Amino acid sequence: MIWIVRLETENFEFLTYGSTESEANEAMGRALKRHARQYHLADDWWSAYEFETSCVASGEAYCDGERLV
Repeated sequence: MIWIVRLETENFEFLTYGSTESEANEAMGRALKRHARQYHLADDWWSAYEFETSCVASGEAYCDGERLV
């Protein structure tokens, strides 16, 4: 199972992934902090945006309680 976190702004799109939702969220946090340092932005510049979290699974794996084939 792979968890994907996505954030889209007016100028950028960020996609991160992990084997758990927590891992994907942590990767997004690192990416956004790196972006903030690179462009001299506030540490929480992304707080005005919504994140999309999704899960990709196959076979017997489950995402949000539903079997995906």
